[in-house]
Amino acid sequence: MSIYTSVYSPKEETWTPERAVMTRELAQRHLQRHVRKLGNPVVGRDRAGRMCLYFVSVSVGGWAGSAINLMISEDEGETWGPPRRLVASPFFNISTLVKGVPLLLSDGTTALPVYHEFLGKFGELLRVDGEGRVVGKTRLSWGKSSLQPVIVPRSETEAVGFMRYAGDPPARVLMIRTADAGAHWTAPVKTALPSPNAAVGSVLLAGGPLVLAFNNAEENRESLSLAISTDFREQWRVARNLEGESLPRTRRFASTRIPGSCRKRGRRARALHLGPVAHQARGFQTAHGWRAGR
Repeated sequence: MSIYTSVYSPKEETWTPERAVMTRELAQRHLQRHVRKLGNPVVGRDRAGRMCLYFVSVSVGGWAGSAINLMISEDEGETWGPPRRLVASPFFNISTLVKGVPLLLSDGTTALPVYHEFLGKFGELLRVDGEGRVVGKTRLSWGKSSLQPVIVPRSETEAVGFMRYAGDPPARVLMIRTADAGAHWTAPVKTALPSPNAAVGSVLLAGGPLVLAFNNAEENRESLSLAISTDFREQWRVARNLEGESLPRTRRFASTRIPGSCRKRGRRARALHLGPVAHQARGFQTAHGWRAGR
């Protein structure tokens, strides 16, 4: 199992051939520990404009035994520095996983949506500094049924989050909200959108529509849909169905070189261009007083 990358050129409308940026064997050598498998790669940028690739590695057991790793590229993904583990949990530094796109904060740190799967399933936001150190965290949910958060800021004070639901029926996409710049988050509530215990992705388009990519079913992941909300709240309209697609993920890009990453295990990756996206809301902050930049 390896992590691959490919770069899309909007001008030429082509992707470069995929290439591996991290393999299990390479991770094992650099991290100096046994590695069973890799997964969940997400890419963002730090305050210096460097590309940051976060991914999880499993040394013992299943995904609940994961740890988060960080790799940095200073040349737009052409080459990558060695991976290093983030210290995200005092419990042997395991059972913290990444899935959502990181948010760049105006104080130079990064808000990284993460979740736990050991003895419970709940979401958090980690605050990561420029050296890859976790310097703070904010709890997003509690219990045993909410995981894999994705956060979409709308303004300096308002943001919405979506989470995978792993509890009792009915199976629905979960939503959380903040109206005070992250000082407080609402408890997860079920939306009207079905979800078969699967990840979701979301992005705010220029002009205001909020797009949610999700598996539009309660029991299988064979159908991927895009839903749109214009009120940033409970009203959703399914705008497009993509039969035979699964495992949604969304990203916003602001350059002519668009990097993509995936965990390859005999599956195809497909990219769908949604149109111009809104800049991340400048001034968004969390309960720890940190602010989100562009």
